Amino acid sequence: MNTSPKFLKTYAAIGALLGWFAIAGQLYLSVTTRTIPLGELLLRFIGYFTITTNTLAALTFTAFWLPRDTRLGRLFRKAESVFAITVFIIVVGVIYNLILRFLWEPKGLQLVVDELLHTIQPLVFVLFWILFIPKRGLKIKAFNPWMIYPLIYILYVITLGLFTGHYPYPFADAELLGYPKALLNGAAMLGGFWVLAWLLLGVTQLRKEKLSRQPE
Repeated sequence: MNTSPKFLKTYAAIGALLGWFAIAGQLYLSVTTRTIPLGELLLRFIGYFTITTNTLAALTFTAFWLPRDTRLGRLFRKAESVFAITVFIIVVGVIYNLILRFLWEPKGLQLVVDELLHTIQPLVFVLFWILFIPKRGLKIKAFNPWMIYPLIYILYVITLGLFTGHYPYPFADAELLGYPKALLNGAAMLGGFWVLAWLLLGVTQLRKEKLSRQPE
């Protein structure tokens, strides 16, 4: 399989274009069908883990497609950063396709955007990590600083719900579940990310050991 720098850049370009199109498309659909003030809509928009995580993925693809010597660019080109975002976007795809997909039936552009955000981009990003990102020396401690992202997200969603009454996901609905249960669900979410990261690292390590044992 061709994993040359040129192929990497082409792959990243496709991922970036698909990612930004999906995010922009969802924003367009949200704005054109809104029944609430624009400011509140934007606050709700970034309250979806799907949106924030796909934004991180699009930023990563962009950093590899249009490399710039900036702190932001260097951050998203780090192996540990790509690994962390891989963990998060796997959760986006799995949760949606196992649970949330069956709660509605999108049509037209909404269907296209929906599939891009929840199925295509997660698969494209995971494949990107598998094909192009070095795994040597990757440790769980490199993932730990990225846990600040879902932690901030959980706190944001609960705070947003406190002021607007809107919760993007049922498991975060503090008004319905109560704050102790909602926070417990948030803690379980954080634990799930860490376990998935640990499992991915374990699988990667086993694969490296298997390859190292193969005769040349």
